[in-house]
Amino acid sequence: MTRRREPLALWTCVIGAWLSLGFALYLTLLPFEFGEMGLEEAWSLYRDMSLQGPGTSGRAQFMANVMMFMPLGFFWMAWLTHGRDRLVWHLGALALVALLGLATTATAEFLQIWLPYRYPAGADIAGNFLGAVAGALMWWGLRRPLLHWRGQLAGPNRVIVPAVLIAYALLYVAIGLAPFDLVLSSAEWSQRLGPSAWGLWVATGACTSGLRCISELGLTLVASVPVGILLAYGGLRRRPPANGAVLVILAALLAILLEALNLATLSGIAEGRSAVLRGAGFVTGILLHAYLSPLQVMQALQRAAIPLLVVAAPLYGAALLVLNHDLGPYHWNPAAISAQWAQLNLWPFYYHYFVGETVALRSAALHVAMYLPLGALIWLAQIRRPLHPRQLQWLAALGGLLVALLMEGGKLLVVGLRPDPASLILATAAAWGMATALHFLTRLATEASTTSCTRTRPPGSAPVTAGRSTVINEPARREHERDELQF
Repeated sequence: MTRRREPLALWTCVIGAWLSLGFALYLTLLPFEFGEMGLEEAWSLYRDMSLQGPGTSGRAQFMANVMMFMPLGFFWMAWLTHGRDRLVWHLGALALVALLGLATTATAEFLQIWLPYRYPAGADIAGNFLGAVAGALMWWGLRRPLLHWRGQLAGPNRVIVPAVLIAYALLYVAIGLAPFDLVLSSAEWSQRLGPSAWGLWVATGACTSGLRCISELGLTLVASVPVGILLAYGGLRRRPPANGAVLVILAALLAILLEALNLATLSGIAEGRSAVLRGAGFVTGILLHAYLSPLQVMQALQRAAIPLLVVAAPLYGAALLVLNHDLGPYHWNPAAISAQWAQLNLWPFYYHYFVGETVALRSAALHVAMYLPLGALIWLAQIRRPLHPRQLQWLAALGGLLVALLMEGGKLLVVGLRPDPASLILATAAAWGMATALHFLTRLATEASTTSCTRTRPPGSAPVTAGRSTVINEPARREHERDELQF
């Protein structure tokens, strides 16, 4: 009997299942500073926990609890149903995942009684349980689309490109709406439509100056460019001359719509400048698709790699110093450094629990954005002599870790700043992810140029030779695909 095909390898499901369980327990049991309390007293407090709903003020935290347990349900459901077709087996796996989610959150909430700054709450248990069930149902519903998408990644470029762009667009919208604390009543809508939640240009309380503010606004523009490429990919392929103006109008309307969607969440803000930047990013993507081919971009980057690195690397280092250290003032006081180190909590994400969920998510997103250019620079440094995919990934991850360690360690020398250990993890993941994505896009551009040359070569002419960056033989191509797609 043949086992059904799956979008994820079994080992990926197993590792993801245990990592998601460990991640959920880690976040719910920070800071692991268990106090002294009798079991009877703890049980009494646990039975008397609040069973009220999250309310308006706690909706962001409730949704954060849901999202925290969704990976647990997703990967455990993927593991338990891997290669299984029978509906009865799937229903049993769903029940087991639900029980696992309930047991995990109930145990964690009980253990929180011994932790400072923590207390058990029925809303937390409900949110975590719903997250586990939602994650399991997500795998159930997305298994076939993911399998189809996985097959597209190994197919021709005309299939891969839209699949990747659509996945990015969905992620783009989801990140914009996080933490999904949706407006649920007319009273909340009245409050959200007030002047404090939106502005024709700048919303009340939004940043207006400083490099950090400029970086956030610049990230809005840059992150919108691939969505513009997706719009052009679908519109310009059919009627290029006529669809250009229509796409620009569509980009403007889409930017306004996406910005207005922020009003549907309690923590979101809608601004005219953000809508303008989104629209500018969409139009930039449309223009890039219309006037530049991937091969032209790759050739230009290969020719200008060294000058770009010479200029971009110092500018990037200066920007990191400003964003992380505010350019001082620095000091060299061994006693102050020792005292600050002694007070530092080294558990990653520990300090995120002392701020609101929205602030924590934005802080994490900004730290990821800070180290994405590092992955791009590492990829650019090897573009003329490409490394093996695994070597590039390890180099990018190590580079992100070392640079983040330098930035965070340097905060011990800056008056009023405190290192954040979470930055080491976020920087490593960001640099690794950017280098991996750019390598994948390089392969698409390379194979597109090879295919184009093959199709246009006259019969009987000599084969087209390629530089070192072009994969020209089938075994090497399959080896690269195997390294990139074995997840």
